[in-house]
Amino acid sequence: MAAQCLWALPAGVDELWGQVLMELDRIPKEVCRNLVESMPRRVQAMVKAKEGKTGYQHKNWFIKCGGL
Repeated sequence: MAAQCLWALPAGVDELWGQVLMELDRIPKEVCRNLVESMPRRVQAMVKAKEGKTGYQHKNWFIKCGGL
């Protein structure tokens, strides 16, 4: 199922900032808490892997809308 764009392209910086704040409010607090709590493990994995893979996968939090 394709993601739907729920907003129009911003007309200016103020409108863009408003959209950013609305999207940030949609992120569950538990997701933020888990990310903060996992940082020591993630940093340790980066140090251990040097320039290799860490085993952590990137999660795409962004929805592409209107060619963005």
